[in-house]
Amino acid sequence: MSKVLVIEDEPDLSQAITIKLEKEGYDIVTAENGKGGWDVVEKTDVDCIILDIVMPQTDGVWFLKNLRAHPTKTKIPVIVFTNLSEGEKVSSIVALGEYRLLVKAQTSLETLVNTVKEVLRLYQ
Repeated sequence: MSKVLVIEDEPDLSQAITIKLEKEGYDIVTAENGKGGWDVVEKTDVDCIILDIVMPQTDGVWFLKNLRAHPTKTKIPVIVFTNLSEGEKVSSIVALGEYRLLVKAQTSLETLVNTVKEVLRLYQ
């Protein structure tokens, strides 16, 4: 089954996403910030990434810039799952060409799972 990396600093939300996706048969790897996520991507092949933007230490924008600059990792689809809905950071995300942007407060876990399924169907 597909491997999904969840980069989320809120432990309860990360756990809820992990449980929901594992029930759907996905292999899940988690990280608490952009640097932790980057460490995973460098060592492990992942099929899709769910990424928060506002996190301590290294944020999601830092992670995206590094991912999109990497010669072999640039094509990994990313679902940005954040509470940011406007402003400068969102503009920088759009400029990086992300596939999906979901606002946490407006998105159920079921919708997130369906988005993962759709992204994987399109990119595999």
